[in-house]
Amino acid sequence: MNRRWLIIGGGLLLITLAVLVAAYEVSSSSSSSSKTQHAAGTATALGPLPQFLGVGNSELLGIDSNSTIRNLSGNTSLAALQAIPSAAVWSATSDLAAIRPASNPTHWQIIRTTTGEILGELSGRANRLVWSPKGDRVAYLYQLTDNTQNLTIADVTGSDWTVVVDLPASLIDLAWLPNETYALTLDATDNATLSLIGLSSHSIKALAQNVQSFQVSPNGTQLLIAQPSIDDTTQSLVWQYAVISLDQPDQPSNPVPIPITPRQPSTIHWGSTDSELIYLEQSDSELMLQRYDLSTNQQTTITSAKTVPPLIGLTWIVQVTDTAVFFVSNNTVYHLSLP
Repeated sequence: MNRRWLIIGGGLLLITLAVLVAAYEVSSSSSSSSKTQHAAGTATALGPLPQFLGVGNSELLGIDSNSTIRNLSGNTSLAALQAIPSAAVWSATSDLAAIRPASNPTHWQIIRTTTGEILGELSGRANRLVWSPKGDRVAYLYQLTDNTQNLTIADVTGSDWTVVVDLPASLIDLAWLPNETYALTLDATDNATLSLIGLSSHSIKALAQNVQSFQVSPNGTQLLIAQPSIDDTTQSLVWQYAVISLDQPDQPSNPVPIPITPRQPSTIHWGSTDSELIYLEQSDSELMLQRYDLSTNQQTTITSAKTVPPLIGLTWIVQVTDTAVFFVSNNTVYHLSLP
């Protein structure tokens, strides 16, 4: 997720209720300008949801029930894993992956996705592992015994590693920005604080609080955050979205609210540029794909499809390209072509 939507601290009950709704409900979107003209798209089911679905080098990757890595974009089988995995994280280049064997959950294996060759191992309490944007290093939170953890960076062999900074044990998510000089962390207890960490300067700057999930734009100049609240009238969970500018990472902007209301944070995704957001909505039997342009504050329905069943349970967008959107609903992976 490229995808990483979180359940944190006091928001656990709220998020659980949102995920367990029987069906994905319709929510209207508002903005300063809205257009309704759109062309019909074609949605195609690619197959059942595999384990650890992710994106590498613009390809959808996952692991099937036989512990074989599959490329869903090309419908091809890659390497057969030597052990049943309990977690998998795909590199941006798709040729490498970090696999955590179920039989040894305190280790990560760095493998080639095409051959299954094990290049290195990360032992010990390494959590929240992420790949560098270039796909040649990994970063992770290493749990210590004194209720703290280290932000650590290692090469693909696991033998050359560096501790960047000591952090609280309550951090529960990690992201590596495309400029490779900054990382993001999210705290489960400290008012759900999202922070920016300088990998060279070791600086730590709080960006926002009450953050339940976040996404980095393709080029890393923008940061989308989702913050939960309770509607005063209906007492139901609603989401508020805001964007933080990272054009100058050492001087990030304050969060700027944006007037869109996707029902679940997982159904919104950055487009192919840093100035557009793409999100799914359901209207009657029609699936609507919306675009919000941050430069003009305009919302546009860019395509619709009537061949998709109602969005059931937890739905999320996995990938957006120039020609298609890939999303998951009802444990099925869909491809929605763009006009």
